[in-house]
Amino acid sequence: MRKKLTLAGAMAALVLGTTGAPAADAETVRPPTPTAKVISVSKVYLVNGQPLVSGTYRCTGRLSHLWVSSKQGKGDLTQEGSGAMARSWYQRTWDNKLKCDGVRHTRIFRLEPTEGGTGRVRAKHRSYVQFCLLTGNKPADFQEGGSSSFASSQRYRDVTKLS
Repeated sequence: MRKKLTLAGAMAALVLGTTGAPAADAETVRPPTPTAKVISVSKVYLVNGQPLVSGTYRCTGRLSHLWVSSKQGKGDLTQEGSGAMARSWYQRTWDNKLKCDGVRHTRIFRLEPTEGGTGRVRAKHRSYVQFCLLTGNKPADFQEGGSSSFASSQRYRDVTKLS
């Protein structure tokens, strides 16, 4: 009879979480090392004139910052500041909206015209697409010298109209 009571008590303690073992303190649990990997980025798809870009990524970290940009026009749009010469420039950022659990994810991202942007994205033309992912565990990780991880895909891609 005593064995049954001891076994029943142990089972109850496990169910209720009162085994006497100290609970892991949230502050002592070490966050995963930030990682970021861009696996693939699609061409630009136009749906009712709105540019969409699909990206596949894998990351870890408590915080994330994603910037996706699509520029069209003449000249070298790969250079810093080239948005000023672009005929059309659509972009968007997402802060802490990505699932960074170390698993591969694919999402579609809708871009918006830049402030003061005038041109529309043209199908059957190339667009310079930048897909830049930054991860960290605390805001200080994103500062210079912080422990963030960065990955990007930046290249010209075709533009296809879907509707």
